[in-house]
Amino acid sequence: MILYVAICSVLLLSLSSMFSYLLGSRVKSQAITEVNQQGFLVMSLITSTIRNAKSVDIPLMGNTSPTLSATVQSPVLSPTVFLVSSSTLVTTEGAGVAIPITNSRVRVSGVLFENISSASSTDKIIRITYTLSYLSGSPRQEYSYTKTFVGSATLRQ
Repeated sequence: MILYVAICSVLLLSLSSMFSYLLGSRVKSQAITEVNQQGFLVMSLITSTIRNAKSVDIPLMGNTSPTLSATVQSPVLSPTVFLVSSSTLVTTEGAGVAIPITNSRVRVSGVLFENISSASSTDKIIRITYTLSYLSGSPRQEYSYTKTFVGSATLRQ
């Protein structure tokens, strides 16, 4: 009888440990997915705006800035500006209001736009760098995830 109770206890302990591990893995996967989806969406939006812009006004050639300002094809949407406000990446188009690009589940930091264009080249190249961190409100390790995104875009001539 004691052997039976011991075997059942070991099995229950093993099952509960495995269930706890599976739940932690699911939560970590959700954090990673959220950061990656928003990161790729932001990069796609910014690079698309740069590629289709008439010009990039900020940052100037050889400079860096936490703000990107581009003159786009539509005068109503010019300038299109990307910047961080309260740990959220926002964009403004023309005289419009700031539109959040990232949601409240991630924090944006380290945003840097670098104009790496050369005076001897006709290409206008902008490097984009930013870091997204998952916001969970929990100190548990499986809820934390941070990733830095780096990309570049060239204006179409």
